[in-house]
Amino acid sequence: MQELLCRKPLSNDMLNGGTFCGLFQCVAEHYSEKPAIVCKGQSLTYGELEHRSNLIAYKLIARGVKREDIVAIATGRSPDTLAAMLGVWKAGAAFFYLNPASPSSQPEELHRRCRCPLAIDEAFLAGIAWSECVPGRLDFSVPEGLALLIFTSGSTAKPKGVMIEHQNILAMIQSTFDYFPTQEDNVCVFPSLAFVAALNDFFPALLAGATLHLIEEERRRDVHQILEYFITHGITVSFLPPHMAEKFAKLEQGQTKLRRLLVGSERLRNIAPQRYEVRHVYGASEACSIISDYIVKDASNTFPIGRVKSGFRFYVVGQDGCPVAPGQEGELWLSGRQVSRGYYCDPERTAQQYILNPFSAEADYARVFKTGDIVRQLEDGNLDYVSRKDNMFKIRGFRVEASAVESVLQQYPEIDDAVVKAFPDAGGTNILCGYYLSRHALSSEKIKEFLNERLPYYMVPACLIRMEEFPRNQNNKIMRGDFKPPAELNDHMLLSRTH
Repeated sequence: MQELLCRKPLSNDMLNGGTFCGLFQCVAEHYSEKPAIVCKGQSLTYGELEHRSNLIAYKLIARGVKREDIVAIATGRSPDTLAAMLGVWKAGAAFFYLNPASPSSQPEELHRRCRCPLAIDEAFLAGIAWSECVPGRLDFSVPEGLALLIFTSGSTAKPKGVMIEHQNILAMIQSTFDYFPTQEDNVCVFPSLAFVAALNDFFPALLAGATLHLIEEERRRDVHQILEYFITHGITVSFLPPHMAEKFAKLEQGQTKLRRLLVGSERLRNIAPQRYEVRHVYGASEACSIISDYIVKDASNTFPIGRVKSGFRFYVVGQDGCPVAPGQEGELWLSGRQVSRGYYCDPERTAQQYILNPFSAEADYARVFKTGDIVRQLEDGNLDYVSRKDNMFKIRGFRVEASAVESVLQQYPEIDDAVVKAFPDAGGTNILCGYYLSRHALSSEKIKEFLNERLPYYMVPACLIRMEEFPRNQNNKIMRGDFKPPAELNDHMLLSRTH
């Protein structure tokens, strides 16, 4: 079993009747003494990870946690966070990760919305005697059961909870077998643990017997520290956002053992082939991470998002809901086992974005997720990303809806109206800019303080610009396309100081 997991795709029987926890038990036995995860000098072997997750599961059940309950995990970037995730699954429940960088009001709000019976935090873990013997294996996870919630930006600044099931996790793992890690790999977990990309780092690597390296939060924003970390820990596989990947490529110069770099969350630009493989990936929370990928083979200013993974069926459709011809622009629709359940406690939005598949009645493809992304299929079969269908942007790897930020800006007492736009700088990084109307000049610093109290950091505009009036058409509708980027767009420090 263990060798099969490392070298061959999961069988249909595994996908139909299994969950990650059941497969991981076999891997943990095989690699029991091997480090599974390392962070800040702390580590857990595969055996210890399995043991701790079992103890956590028993304690959760003793505290009354049951199937489909949602448990908050608030233990930061640590090896025990991974043990907590697996423990929640074994108890039959689901989790969401509380990002320490979230606004102070968010944990209480998410606890309330998710009706959490409890949270796993440092105090919870301190109450467990890790040396205690486990009565036996425990696993109440089921394929169609809820595994986790990923919160993404919503239209009213209230995050949407994407419901990911266990069968989605296994389908995602299946889709990565053309670049599956090996037991020799040291895999760096770079993304925020609240970001769907972290799933693609964690779970394929654990089934391969690789070692995960959870890079510290304080290192993640400094490319020089990232390079140092890769050298020190012998990192062979990692994910980086495009702006970091481009800077990293200029610094790396053969100093690391890196063999593969996944690059995603925004459009990849201005990078040449490297000594290591650069794989441009495109994904979505609603599709349980990666949807398509493209290996960079030539230097270019921009790259396609690649071919859709084999586990999906995809459709590029026009406004009439019918497929368009290759080369024409249309919205990308997806069906397959990676398509998630929907949005938590939001049946109206779920019904809008997840529909019955009008093109297939097969059970595995019965539902379609409408991505809202406009693409076109190139002659070679790769997809080229064009734009968002709505006013949504990728900022630092997170999806941000313009209306979500605008609604909070408009709550500021002296702002009469607001528009938010994102402009790519010279390096291809999206910079969020806010425009507002007011009767007199306001302090940008005070407005940003107001926003920081109510929004995640990535939803706070880098600059705030007061205008006399917004451009409008003859029907008095705001012409969003007529807003211009600030002159200081490519100097981020000057931009922040000036606006």
